[in-house]
Amino acid sequence: MDNFKIISQMEKRKYKIVVSDPWSFQNKNGENTIKGEIIDVISPNTVVFQSDELLEFDGRMGCILILRSRYKDCILDLNKRDKYIGAVGGGLYLLNEYKGKSESFLEENSYYILIGTLYEI
Repeated sequence: MDNFKIISQMEKRKYKIVVSDPWSFQNKNGENTIKGEIIDVISPNTVVFQSDELLEFDGRMGCILILRSRYKDCILDLNKRDKYIGAVGGGLYLLNEYKGKSESFLEENSYYILIGTLYEI
């Protein structure tokens, strides 16, 4: 299934990341979650996530996260019926444009910031 079909099936779906590391992470409501949407699928185990709120980590700010499966052989299956999508590691994307960029380019231009679990909400 190509990326366009996956994205079109995801329209209007919301997701949340339950952040387990850093332990001290809190959103503006005092929770350890980041809510937003998956705006692109780069590969079966890498997605582009846009948070609903501006994030700040170590003086770096942005809304775009590059999320990768924490486990080599696991995919992030966005079409399954279970709300649990998978364990992820994420980096804050440091540039503005992500479309058409390779997976390695996205990773190289991200600041690794979190470990968590991705759920559909």
